[in-house]
Amino acid sequence: MEANLQAYEKDMIRELRQAGVLVSDTQSVVGGLGFLFPGHGTHSSTMFNTYLKGSPSAGKLIEMADEVVNERCGFRLTDAVRGNARFPIEHPCVTQPAIFTAALGGALMAEEYSLYPSLLVGHSLGEYAALVCSGVLTAETGLRMVIDRAECVADVPQDRRGAMLAVLLDDDTQIAVVRRAVAAHASRGAISVGVINSPRQVVVSGEHELVISCREELKRSGVSSTLLPIGVGFHSAVLAEAVAPFEERLKQYSWTAPMTPVVSSVFGGYVDSDSLEALPSLLAAQLITQFDFRNSLKVAQDAGVDMYLDCGPRSVLSKLVSSQVNLGDVSVTHLDYGPAHADRTRDVLTALSWVRAGSVAPTDVEVVDAQGEVFEAPGSGVVEETRDGAGVDMDAVCTALREAFAERTGYPLELIEADLDLEADLGIDSVKRVEVVGHVGEVLGVDVKELDFSQALSVSDIAEVLVGSQTVEVVDAQGEVFEAPGSGVVEETRDGAGVDMDAVCTALREAFAERTGYPLELIEADLDLEADLGIDSVKRVEVVGHVGEVLGVDVKELDFSQALSVSDIAEVLVGSQNVEVADAQGEVFEAPGSGVVEETRDGAGVDMDAVCTALREAFAERTGYPLELIEADLDLEADLGIDSVKRVEVVGHVGEVLGVDVKELDFSQALSVSDIAEVLVGSQNVEVADAQRTEAGASDAQLDSVTIKYEDESSRTAHRYVPQSVRIKSLGAERTILPGDAILVTAADQSVNDAVRKVLEELSLTVIEIPGDASEATIKRLTSSDRLRRVSTVVDLSVLRPHADILSEGDAWWQDVEGQYTTVFSVAQATYETLQSHGEHASWISVTSSGGMSGMDLRTVGDPIGGLTAGFVKTLALELRQMHTRIVDFDVVEPSSLAGALRTELTHKAVNEEIEIGYIEGDRYTVRVLPVPVSSSDRAVRQSLSTDSCVVMSGGSRGIVRECALALAEQRNIPVVLLGRSDPDDPEMKPWLAYSDEDWANARAEVMRQGRTRRPEASVAELSDEYRRITYTRQLVTNLADIESRTDKIHYLVCDVSDPDQVDKAMAQARSRFGKIGAIVHGAGLESFGAIPRKSLKKTAKAIAVKARGFQNLLRATAEDDLSAFISFGSISGRFGMDGQSDYTAGASLLAQMAHIMSRSQSQNPRTIPFITMEWTAWGEVGMATNPEVVSVQANERGMTYMSVADGVRHFIDEIELGTANPEVLYFGELGKNRPAAQVPELTKSGTQLSALMDKSGMIVNRSSFPMVDYAETTESGLQTTRVLWTERDRYLPDHLVKGTATFPGVLHFETQIETALLLAGDQYAGIELDQLDLQTFLKCRDRDRVTIHVDAKRVDEKRIDTELTSVFRTPGGYVLDPRRPQSSATFRLLDEPVSAKEPVLDVEHIFDDVIGEFDIDKYYALTDSFISFGPTFRYLNSAFLVDENIVVGELQIPGIPGLFSDVADPNFRCNPILVDNVGRFALMRQLWRNGQYVVPTQMKNARMYRCPQVRERCFGKMTVLEDYEDGFDMRLDIVDENGYLLCSGEHIRLTAIGSMPEPADILSNTTSPRI
Repeated sequence: MEANLQAYEKDMIRELRQAGVLVSDTQSVVGGLGFLFPGHGTHSSTMFNTYLKGSPSAGKLIEMADEVVNERCGFRLTDAVRGNARFPIEHPCVTQPAIFTAALGGALMAEEYSLYPSLLVGHSLGEYAALVCSGVLTAETGLRMVIDRAECVADVPQDRRGAMLAVLLDDDTQIAVVRRAVAAHASRGAISVGVINSPRQVVVSGEHELVISCREELKRSGVSSTLLPIGVGFHSAVLAEAVAPFEERLKQYSWTAPMTPVVSSVFGGYVDSDSLEALPSLLAAQLITQFDFRNSLKVAQDAGVDMYLDCGPRSVLSKLVSSQVNLGDVSVTHLDYGPAHADRTRDVLTALSWVRAGSVAPTDVEVVDAQGEVFEAPGSGVVEETRDGAGVDMDAVCTALREAFAERTGYPLELIEADLDLEADLGIDSVKRVEVVGHVGEVLGVDVKELDFSQALSVSDIAEVLVGSQTVEVVDAQGEVFEAPGSGVVEETRDGAGVDMDAVCTALREAFAERTGYPLELIEADLDLEADLGIDSVKRVEVVGHVGEVLGVDVKELDFSQALSVSDIAEVLVGSQNVEVADAQGEVFEAPGSGVVEETRDGAGVDMDAVCTALREAFAERTGYPLELIEADLDLEADLGIDSVKRVEVVGHVGEVLGVDVKELDFSQALSVSDIAEVLVGSQNVEVADAQRTEAGASDAQLDSVTIKYEDESSRTAHRYVPQSVRIKSLGAERTILPGDAILVTAADQSVNDAVRKVLEELSLTVIEIPGDASEATIKRLTSSDRLRRVSTVVDLSVLRPHADILSEGDAWWQDVEGQYTTVFSVAQATYETLQSHGEHASWISVTSSGGMSGMDLRTVGDPIGGLTAGFVKTLALELRQMHTRIVDFDVVEPSSLAGALRTELTHKAVNEEIEIGYIEGDRYTVRVLPVPVSSSDRAVRQSLSTDSCVVMSGGSRGIVRECALALAEQRNIPVVLLGRSDPDDPEMKPWLAYSDEDWANARAEVMRQGRTRRPEASVAELSDEYRRITYTRQLVTNLADIESRTDKIHYLVCDVSDPDQVDKAMAQARSRFGKIGAIVHGAGLESFGAIPRKSLKKTAKAIAVKARGFQNLLRATAEDDLSAFISFGSISGRFGMDGQSDYTAGASLLAQMAHIMSRSQSQNPRTIPFITMEWTAWGEVGMATNPEVVSVQANERGMTYMSVADGVRHFIDEIELGTANPEVLYFGELGKNRPAAQVPELTKSGTQLSALMDKSGMIVNRSSFPMVDYAETTESGLQTTRVLWTERDRYLPDHLVKGTATFPGVLHFETQIETALLLAGDQYAGIELDQLDLQTFLKCRDRDRVTIHVDAKRVDEKRIDTELTSVFRTPGGYVLDPRRPQSSATFRLLDEPVSAKEPVLDVEHIFDDVIGEFDIDKYYALTDSFISFGPTFRYLNSAFLVDENIVVGELQIPGIPGLFSDVADPNFRCNPILVDNVGRFALMRQLWRNGQYVVPTQMKNARMYRCPQVRERCFGKMTVLEDYEDGFDMRLDIVDENGYLLCSGEHIRLTAIGSMPEPADILSNTTSPRI
């Protein structure tokens, strides 16, 4: 037992040594334990996946942080840290919460091992974690403060946030050099020494340009410095504007007296009860206050702290502290040992807990050196015994090694930490390591020659080997034995000389460092030389030859096929037993990367890795990229953005070096360096030729006037609007949930019910469950008890159950609709009064699964039945205005996330009174209704319905339907079939039809008396309805007579659209008479007024049936018809709600969601018919709203403007002929008191214009007008916009592939930049044109990656705007290699007058008369699929003809539902990108046919746009070659409408070849007949 305990103690001691904990006497450890919390610059993408992994406390903390950050910022913190959120990890709103959470998590983890601090020290941002650990703040409050801090910092424009520079001082004199450099710049702006971390490190902070300039001056003075990856100048005056708003936020929080002392970094003293009141101002001032970290350590020393634990990531503070405390008296350790050594953290904490408990026994052996003196090292004093009994102190050995390394490398001693990897972290080469090990071995009297250093990666590892050596003679190994204390596995060469594996690694690393100029610490032994370090073939050959010569190893014929890294090469070298030594430099083209050797024609070895390295080196030279970024397996275009010109140059150059003729080689599948190398190495019989292409010449292009001003609709009584889903970040204030009862209307999935029940119970609510599929009677029975009076909350999950497909046979779908309405209506009616009595403390939450935002988002196809519930609840919210109401729609129903979201929605008020919320991929959305006119051009070509088919319209011959039918018949000569329930030939009606209008007005009593006689059981309301029914029939007869007198194009059929048999019969009659049905207009509806408690389920269900079942019956009955559109008449109440119309709003909302989902559901809409729900405001003179009672309320009391019949009809015709791209469209004028603040907060009072293009956070309000911009931020030079690309949202990306990888189209480079220019220009212009666009590199988007792009725009003068598009470039693993990779740039010119098409420029009628051949478009797509692939969203060409060798003409048509974006149904593009891309394909086909070349655009000048075509409009294009070059050509594009008027034109568009086929493509067929 005792032996086991001693063994365990030795293990603990070993862990402490490896962790850098220096224990002097473990039985007397009674001093203080200080926790260290780091500040900025300690973040990394793996920070939550290292030392915190496996800790329950830290895990819960991270979960809490995810929820809070998602609530506040709109993303999960862990997602953002991994690079999977809108903001990169470098953004303040990610970095600061992440560092806080990781550091606090480390402290909580330590407490799991009974390690409790006696003092807390926070460095800058770390002070917040320290305050939480001391009990001043809760963890959640601390996190919210940190987010406040981050948001206030982020509110400072990015180009004014500054920068920080870490400066390393070699001696005491250099601090004066730093202060002098700072003082020299201070007169030009804000810059200062922000932080003094130690005697050897300070941080300069201030304006970015000044910091960079200061860095250059320090470099000239011989002072080393590093720009910190923070992007903010903390502790300097650049953040002065953030102090006051941050202080105001901090004042909202409460503070508690600390239970553990905290040292403030602001004033260097303790935070105590007396200083709590001043904390808001102190912490706010911390942003701009300079501080000296040494003061904090002095306070800790005076407090008796003798052990420090660094709780944060990357061990930054432990290094700082170790460099300036007396390690003889104080020990320092840390928790973060990296992802590969996460288990070590737990071992260290276990060991520390033993030490703090006094459980590890000390030794009592003296330490002596070779001179017989005590070998004291400021270490720990745990002593091992050597053979002669001389005490060899472990820490003394570590210190001796560190001191010797410092002397030979020139490094500051504090940087050479005992646990750092000598190669990977410090870059100490083999020679110096041999010298140091030999020297220290000699001092200790230890023979190092045959020791095994195989696991010795660090100073402490070497020390352990040295201390543990019992039987080895001492020899000086310096310069004689090639020994390195790195890994130490010794192999024997032919002559028996020991070749140390680590020594070889170190020698290689040192040689590579010398030849590349890289810091040695970067050349880690296990990094891929090509992929990770980018070391070229020449340098690799030199290094291998040199090290081989030193070792006496012949490298000429060695196989390096698997040698990808330094360690791989070393293994090959060490393992060579019988090879002669030869210097391979310059003779063997050998690279230690992969080394597969192929034979060329002359037998010379062409090493695969050497070729890779040569290629990488050449790419690095021509691109300016760091070589380490050009990994051999990365896609040159998709991952690295290296353009075709540079690739041609590099391939030509390397081919020439290798003696390989690249001119006719096939590189079509060569996507990466390794692919190109494989083609080159595999070429056996090709002559050498320089394939370097000529430089792309200048070209011209211009874009015409573009304006974002809306069409002047001031004369209209109603305007057109489109709802859009908008992401929202902020929540309102928290609300109190009073204890009481909650009704949970259950889902089909019990796990969802359980998760929601748990949330409700946590909120002190007692749950009453009602089955989601319960009948009206069951619901009444369950809600009939006195307990109902305590119900303050209803959570309705009833719609979350399987529902039938709308096209399924029978009544299954309608029964699902009817059942859902029964549930929500019955529960609302039963709880209405009690919810009303609870006022603002009442809550109603309905959950739907319509795709995440009412069916608007294209990423998922949801269940439209949720729309029924949504419409009903919107009305419920207006009737119970004080009640807290939410309709929460989810894209995916997952129990825990759904329950968490419901908790958020229950416990927070809305910022803008939103009740409709959506969750898509965890992000929170709502709806905004924005003005979107159908057309702003008189030249717009209308897409008329065919006069050879009829339009079927439900809704009878009255009101709105009658007016629209007359417009179609009289204005467009289109046959119309009207469907109505009333039968003008009904015999029972004849007596009543004989009444005069005056007599009929007085006949109500008579009708009701007769009705009572026939039906004694009928209610008074039912008898009144009978009078209304007869009135409608009378109106029908009158209207039909009027219609007959005006047109013979309108025909009436008796049909109740809620009856499937009647609908089938009516459709058959329509086809029999008119041949075919061209469109459906579903306008039927039943009026129903009254508050929910006063309505009956039976009557309201009829209103639902007319809308819902009528839609289904018409859809199924026309399933085989070639419809041009399926239009439903809804109401703005379906979008906004309307008190007193719960059933009507439910039906109208269902129609809107049906339109959204049917438009994009391939299973339900295989014909891709446009589905549109037109949501009307009240029409004047006709329609249900002309009821005098309704007019009195809506027009007189609420101030709502009625739409004129003329405007309504014009909107109807415009939508059919110019619109149909938006599934849901609203038409309204002044809404008065009905105006919903939640959905239209960004509109002016008139509702016709946006009051601002961006909201307060910078998010773009009108995504339809700016689909390529997410948010914008002002800068000193102008404006920066940001857009996140990913395939689920940018649905065109998978359809635009270059060599198999989704590629951001060049036309969208143009579109993104012109949108940014328009945002900067504002309204003070008439148009805008493009001077020049340069496309520099392909922007590739890997599957499921989110790629952030920025556009920086600045005004050069009054009329000129310059833009640059950059991307945040990441490796496949998510590491940011370049935060601002240039992709393209443009220059725009603002115009005083718009450019318009004055006259036709092409004779469309004869455009195809003189063609000599037709291109086979399908064959072209098939041939190019593996190189440049265009999917369905890019294939709009109908034909392409060759006029002569330099002219191609053709026709195209953009469909009604292109589906380019998941969140914008009908983008209002500025430069016709898809149109230009398709017509530009003429050039691609011509070049593939003529030269067999694949070409892409690289430059544009002078491109003009006149108008965007309407959906389904026929367009014609002409491509004219201006000049051919060896590597491409210049062309001109003209695109016109069917009348020959220009839509857009472009001059001098340069296309450059990026690849070729073995021979020209046979894609042209001869033709002799003219075609249109």
